[in-house]
Amino acid sequence: FYSAHIFAQDIGIVKQVVLGDFQAQFGQGLTFWSGLAFGRTPSVFSLKRNAPKLRPYSSVQEDLFLRGGGITLTKFNFDLTLFYSSQGVDGNEDGRDSLTNELIVTSLPQDGFHRTPTELEGKNNVMNRFFGGHLSYSKRNFSLGLTAVQNEIDADFRPRIQLRNQFSALDESNTNYGLDFNYLYKNLNLFGEASSSIDGGNAYTVGALVVIDPRLSIGIQQRNFDRDFKPIQSNAIGEGSVNSNEQGTFFGIEAKISDHINLSTYADRFAFKWLRFQTDAPSQGYRYFSQLTYKPSRQLESYFRYRRRNRGGNMPGTAEGIDNVVEEVQDNYRLNFSYQITSTIKISSRIEYTNYRLGEASREEGILAYQDIHYKKLSFPLSFSFRYAIFETDSYNSRIYAYENDVLYAFSIPAYNGRGSRFYVLTKYRIRRGVDLWIRYAQTYLSDRNTIGSGKELIDTNRRSDIKLQLRVKF
Repeated sequence: FYSAHIFAQDIGIVKQVVLGDFQAQFGQGLTFWSGLAFGRTPSVFSLKRNAPKLRPYSSVQEDLFLRGGGITLTKFNFDLTLFYSSQGVDGNEDGRDSLTNELIVTSLPQDGFHRTPTELEGKNNVMNRFFGGHLSYSKRNFSLGLTAVQNEIDADFRPRIQLRNQFSALDESNTNYGLDFNYLYKNLNLFGEASSSIDGGNAYTVGALVVIDPRLSIGIQQRNFDRDFKPIQSNAIGEGSVNSNEQGTFFGIEAKISDHINLSTYADRFAFKWLRFQTDAPSQGYRYFSQLTYKPSRQLESYFRYRRRNRGGNMPGTAEGIDNVVEEVQDNYRLNFSYQITSTIKISSRIEYTNYRLGEASREEGILAYQDIHYKKLSFPLSFSFRYAIFETDSYNSRIYAYENDVLYAFSIPAYNGRGSRFYVLTKYRIRRGVDLWIRYAQTYLSDRNTIGSGKELIDTNRRSDIKLQLRVKF
């Protein structure tokens, strides 16, 4: 995988210009937001997206980016962004049309893997094009933006239509347009975006951030995504992984109880008016979150977090051909501790417990505990991070995710599942000014099985190891 870009900014009326691989992100991410974006975090201020418009792409992930060029021009409080992207992407082939001989594609995988004959057969066999723009007006504490994006898939695109996605499936040609705004008045920030698919439904998200007192802030969001809204590349904040078929209301509070204690809590209620993946009926649910953080000094910080998610899910086997929708409830409890021992050494510890229940089925549980050690000294060329974790979960349903440090431009958030242990060590060595080397080795040991994976990914042992090496040269 090769990636390159040229990016420049603030050259006369040219605010941004990029050639090569890049990202385009506008408004609240509802009309168009290529690449990844964080969801809800303990801070209520993460409820609002802050779009950079254009930015260079520097990740090693082989998808979810644009390849072409873009420019942002600024004049008299107006910003005009135009971009174009054309690149080969992977497509799952289903033969060719008998009349036109055009390639038939059923889906566009986004895993970037090219390891097997089937995966290699579909490598870069479809041309995916995006072109569009964003016009915005900004003055003092107010901004208003208009986005329009066209997507063309250069193949006979026939996605597998199922009952749950029959309204929101993309076509060979897709067009979305939207209007976003941001308004700041004293301690009140209002923001939002409304979007529409040219041959589908509508969607909107609006929110407010209010700093009532230096020690108290609240966040509110209301969203509605029609079941026939067709997100081309959308990343607005919501419960589902796709911005369609959802209604929701979010309310969060962030409070500084004392000089050393902070409380962050929110509630999010949502409803899905149509079917979803593994949910064969309209459903609704809620998500509760609370985190109490104690930071008595700059060196020591600990927090306790509780999270509950309740939503509908299929109860398999209730009747032939019918899956009744029941409550799917998951609770997570986390205690995290970090301490800066010296200016160069930091330790972090965590224990997390989860329980999962589907309808009246038996409760499934999981537990994870790990210890981190980090070493970094500015005057020394070598730094490293080390983790050792032990875990036990009853099933994949009670899995626990935990972020891991990785090489630059990459990330790792594995699901700890089964019974066993895992460790990784990440080292960075500064060879000389502008030349850095990363090496990462990780191994997972599972004591409850003799093999890992299946099919062509089968490993005939209960240990799985992976290694990454990355060299960066800056000039």
